Amino acid sequence: MQRNDICEIEANDLTIEGKAVGRVDGMAVFVNGLLPGERGRARVAKTAKNYAEAELLERLSDSSDRVLPPCPYFGECGGCQLQHSSYIGQLNYKNTRVQGCMHRIAKISDDVVLNFPLPARQHFGYRNKAALPIVQGENGIEIGYYKQKSHELIDIKKCALLPEEMNDAITLVRDWANEYGISAYCGQTGKGLLRHLVLRYSAAGEMMVALVINGDQLPYAKELVRNLRINLPEVYSVLVNKNTERSAQILGSETQAIFGSERILEEIAGLSFDISLNTFLQVNHAQTELLYQTVFKLARVLPGEVVADLYCGAGTMSLYAAKLGAKVYGIEIVPQAVADAKANAAKNGLENAEFYCADCAEGFAQIADKAGKIDVVIVDPPRRGLDQK
Repeated sequence: MQRNDICEIEANDLTIEGKAVGRVDGMAVFVNGLLPGERGRARVAKTAKNYAEAELLERLSDSSDRVLPPCPYFGECGGCQLQHSSYIGQLNYKNTRVQGCMHRIAKISDDVVLNFPLPARQHFGYRNKAALPIVQGENGIEIGYYKQKSHELIDIKKCALLPEEMNDAITLVRDWANEYGISAYCGQTGKGLLRHLVLRYSAAGEMMVALVINGDQLPYAKELVRNLRINLPEVYSVLVNKNTERSAQILGSETQAIFGSERILEEIAGLSFDISLNTFLQVNHAQTELLYQTVFKLARVLPGEVVADLYCGAGTMSLYAAKLGAKVYGIEIVPQAVADAKANAAKNGLENAEFYCADCAEGFAQIADKAGKIDVVIVDPPRRGLDQK
């Protein structure tokens, strides 16, 4: 198989990036735009020893899962990969992916039945957080998402994954920047001011708008706040985050509130949380509550039992367990998250939760020694997984 060869491919699987996988003359070929069971004609774009990548030229058949993507940017924007699949098709894909990981990587026997994913009621407009790059386009400031594997930005007028109020905030910030001639940061030169727009929108109805800047001051800040507040009463907090580093990291270490406070109120499963720009939360609020309900249904936590919550973040699951009457020990290595967890415990009047700033491998041994015994362990580790210790 050579570059620019035309081949016919039948997709039989999807990668974690949403690319279709098929075989041509025994070689694995990856191509965007097909769903499992569909056939298409494609041009080979890249070859390697054991695989090839191709560009779809024509789809020759349609899967029963194929739907019309609701977003006009789909296929160009790198934010979504599976909008051309029905929701049940996406759930089937996730189920197959988890089954494969459990059997191939975890070596769990094929006769162990894994539960099907619990579906979401809301398929679009659900994200409670977005971090959007800002660039200088030909016609002014552009805010959106990058194309897949590209530094070319798509100026998004409306993202289907965001609530209407967050989309309105993007428009207001873009219009303000263009009206007052605010420059955008350029990674190649290190010049320009606006780097990212970060939005958070809580279930309590409070929105945070944060601009990440390459500098010390945000010009025309009062005008920005006025425009946001007049048009979006949901805006409770407007922040400026300073990041002057020549890196891909979004947030810098300094944050200042130019309107409201540096925190907004979030409500999860009857508990209240003050969340900051840096607080980690799941981006789908309804599914977060379903996730927590499922965890504690399986854990069967009883009053008086001892619970260890490892990698606890701001203590959301810790306080859920404390609300059930358990004695909870939370461990987290990020100092600000631990401070948030302690503050959230006090906010909810829960005195049966203690939080420690430590590496989980070391901290777990300490709390196990202090508690005497631990009845339930909850783990929500970062992507690299649990520490081997």
